Amino acid sequence: MGNQKAIDYDLLAELGQQERMTAIIGEDTPWSRLFEMTYAPQYRLITVEFLSTFRYRPQAPDFQPQPGQAQPAEVSFRLCGAPYHLSLAEFGSVLGLYTEQETQMPIYTTAIHTADDAVVSAWWPRIGDDAFDRSARVTRIRDPLIRYLHRCIASSVTGRGMSQEWCTSQDLFFLYCILSGRPCNLARCLAEYFSTYYHRQERGLIFGGVYVTRIARFNGLIDMEPAGMEAFHPVRLDRRTVLGMRIAQTFPRRKMGTRALILLTPAFKSDRILLNHFTNYGFHQTFRQKEKMLQVGVREYSVHSSLERPNVTHLAETARISLTPQEAEEFAPKIQKVVDWFGQLQDVDLQSIEPAIRPDTEAGSFREDDPETFDNREAIIAAIPSYEEPYIKVPIVLNKD
Repeated sequence: MGNQKAIDYDLLAELGQQERMTAIIGEDTPWSRLFEMTYAPQYRLITVEFLSTFRYRPQAPDFQPQPGQAQPAEVSFRLCGAPYHLSLAEFGSVLGLYTEQETQMPIYTTAIHTADDAVVSAWWPRIGDDAFDRSARVTRIRDPLIRYLHRCIASSVTGRGMSQEWCTSQDLFFLYCILSGRPCNLARCLAEYFSTYYHRQERGLIFGGVYVTRIARFNGLIDMEPAGMEAFHPVRLDRRTVLGMRIAQTFPRRKMGTRALILLTPAFKSDRILLNHFTNYGFHQTFRQKEKMLQVGVREYSVHSSLERPNVTHLAETARISLTPQEAEEFAPKIQKVVDWFGQLQDVDLQSIEPAIRPDTEAGSFREDDPETFDNREAIIAAIPSYEEPYIKVPIVLNKD
């Protein structure tokens, strides 16, 4: 059995990202329900039975049921010896992804289960660097929280034991749906995922057992802790995981030698945050400006730090350095990296840390403020190119006008 990965909300709270993750996947949405199921244990016996008998036969795209006609069975499987034949909508309800009412609403009826590769590839630059050619390394995703979300996807709805450091086209499709607010038909996606197990190699890891547990509990086939079944419990994407993914780093604290955990390289380009909302009327997405987000306590991050983007030409003029346009263009990203690194310091929680001017703050570090007369004033004046009593004249730096 493959280790099912679950979101560690305690860790996200420590990183100051819990509210932001909730804003991304929504509350009481199909996505939030899907990730919530990953906290359940897996049972090999019923999972193998379910996957070895699972069949999915989708209806033709132009199929239109007659009024009052029951939805035909598209999904079939055996569980605890009992056969089941369900429509795709019923399958989504049994899984706990949708309520019966929701299967008649746009959140389900307008949901997509796939997208053209060109569409998701063209969307990739919104979250990642370099080109996307059927796949890309997860390290190219700028926002560390989205990289964390990708790891959740790669061990659940596209569960796989290896190659989780790659973002596949299927992974990107799910990220596209979550982050753009496009409804995704998770029932069909899971049905297609389960149907592939029929011709997989025996040595491969088995994922998806948490969803089988949900179906078995829904139908009253097993108790919360069934006797005689070995349970495989989920693994949370905890501190060790984010340190291994290099999306977070420990930061030493002065008090008691403790270490804080901070998220590295925040990475949203826009000054707005996407919020996913789910109501009885469907799925909605809204953007809120930074000021409004701060009022509701949701942390906002930018691809670059919140420090002002450096104007290389102005910096060169201020430092009296002559740069060609080509040199200014070459130095701009290098200087920006320096600014970004310093910008990360703004996200460190220093409320519990006493300010320190220098390491040796125990003793006084300031001399007495007593005025003194400098004896060699004439020598200084003689060395100054331009002097007008009582001022030393220097070139204008801050304002040329």
